[in-house]
Amino acid sequence: MIIKNITPNGTVSLEKIKQFEKQADVEFPEDYVEFLANSNGGEPKLGTFEYKLKDGRVWTGGVRIFFGIDVDDWEDIKHYHALYEDRIPKQMLPIANDDGGNLIILALGEQDKGKVYFWDHDEESEDDEPPTNDNIYFVENSFTEFLNNLKE
Repeated sequence: MIIKNITPNGTVSLEKIKQFEKQADVEFPEDYVEFLANSNGGEPKLGTFEYKLKDGRVWTGGVRIFFGIDVDDWEDIKHYHALYEDRIPKQMLPIANDDGGNLIILALGEQDKGKVYFWDHDEESEDDEPPTNDNIYFVENSFTEFLNNLKE
């Protein structure tokens, strides 16, 4: 995969990626592993995407930063995994954020593995309630599609 329009954080070894997968009890899709290995997250030059609300209206979101492994805390996937572990549904992992505190998440469950979603923090469950999918909106069928469809 050629990573276009991303200012990368460098590279990360496959060993470090596998260590995090084991620690988080997840398995990344191949395209996301390749992205991490080649750029280890980074800042997109084109970061705008669209997603549909439950009522069918189309909204626009934006990526501020893609998270990497063993980078600054506020850009590190381990940090966000720990921070949001009880706030987003299981088998979903934060992979990027926007300027408003929302997340771009990657589904890692059997049924929707590799799909990309937008997580709206303004609509998340109350502190004493388990996370739901009510504030999660479908974006793309794969991480590659997500990257390829980012716009200005």
